[in-house]
Amino acid sequence: MKKILFILPVLFLFGCGPDDPRVEERTADEIYNQAVEYADDTNWNASAIEFIEIERQHPESELAAQGMIMAGYVYFKGDKHVDAVQTIDHFLRLHPSHKNVDYALYLKSMIYYDQISDVRREQIATVEALKTMLLLEEKFPESAYAKNVKAKIVMLKNYLAGKEMFIARKLMKEVLCDLRRFLE
Repeated sequence: MKKILFILPVLFLFGCGPDDPRVEERTADEIYNQAVEYADDTNWNASAIEFIEIERQHPESELAAQGMIMAGYVYFKGDKHVDAVQTIDHFLRLHPSHKNVDYALYLKSMIYYDQISDVRREQIATVEALKTMLLLEEKFPESAYAKNVKAKIVMLKNYLAGKEMFIARKLMKEVLCDLRRFLE
């Protein structure tokens, strides 16, 4: 029993050692270039981590803002839609007047656009894509990205109308079945 009481404090002391791995401090350019290399090799996750690392190590640099946009893009390329949207939203909160806000909104709308499903399913992604495209068009009407989404906005509105038609047909069919049953 005495041995255990002696060994436990010793183990606790050795367990609190300084083997905490330190993150290597690199310049923003070095991190950015490494992230681009990972992206070129289609290593999307490693690329996103590196792009985000720029903001952690160099939050005031211009590359930090650009890195956040790029992290959103590579998350999107790697089919990590939730991470991509969160990263873009984080960028938009921190840099609302950045020169690339129009691209960030465009990228966010394309992330949602990529997730649009059949009219028989829930249309959350369609609604979010439409809202983001309309915001892009409203805030940046002269942007090349706003001009690019004009046709997509019309298509999304038609798609949502198609969803309403699907629901109406389904309800109509149910009403007709109920009416036939009632008349029999």
